Amino acid sequence: MSVRVRSTVDGVGRVVIPKRIRDEAGLAPGSQIDISYEAGRIEIEPAPTPGKLKRKGRWLVFVPGHELPTPERDIVAETREVIEREASHIDLGRSLPDV
Repeated sequence: MSVRVRSTVDGVGRVVIPKRIRDEAGLAPGSQIDISYEAGRIEIEPAPTPGKLKRKGRWLVFVPGHELPTPERDIVAETREVIEREASHIDLGRSLPDV
């Protein structure tokens, strides 16, 4: 999705990110963002979620360092379901063909 909007900077430097864009970017109240400035261009993007990988059975699972906002939690749950569904169809006992 590509959206361009015009907004106004208020007296203390705040800018409102329209709801449609916040929803698409997975930004919820309290979400951290990274702001950069280069060559006359300001960029705002969601900050990476800090965390680490932990082993759960045979899987490595990303464990966030803090509670995720609901949209991110939903995306993680959906992604995990897809991976588990796809992995259930893989025969780990079969050998790979010679190349």
